[in-house]
Amino acid sequence: MDHHCDWLNNCVGIGTIKLFYLFLVYTALHCFHTLTCLALEFGLTFHFRGSEILYELVIDVQARKILGIAFAFFGLFFLIFTLDFIYEQTTCIFANQTIIDSEQNIRGSPRSKTANFSAVFGGEPSFRWLLPNPAQAPVDYEEMLYRFRVVPPSNLNGHDKAE
Repeated sequence: MDHHCDWLNNCVGIGTIKLFYLFLVYTALHCFHTLTCLALEFGLTFHFRGSEILYELVIDVQARKILGIAFAFFGLFFLIFTLDFIYEQTTCIFANQTIIDSEQNIRGSPRSKTANFSAVFGGEPSFRWLLPNPAQAPVDYEEMLYRFRVVPPSNLNGHDKAE
């Protein structure tokens, strides 16, 4: 298990990482679509500002602008939030590790990025990668985990021990 996701109400791990990743991608796409629609709406509102047709269709233009700004703020917030998660998950998939593994400095067997991505999404690239169904890739529960070490930069005078 990697972690428990409150959004999905499920644990994210070997069998559900694809579902979590697709959830993040589709949420980011939805936020981008919402921001695009809001930008078009603001453009049309300001373009037809003096038109009587707009005021016949819209009862309260000020309330519409305030709600549009609020939706744009939340849409941008969730877009940045999900893009950060997508980056983090992509980095871990490429390194053949989970978020918890990255914090413990361990990872699975070294493989290519495409092999790791195919293992998570199930086989060769196809339209099934876009569908939220579990991947049927075989899981090796006895795979060796390798500890890696982050070497801190030495201090400025070149000595590693304190003087």
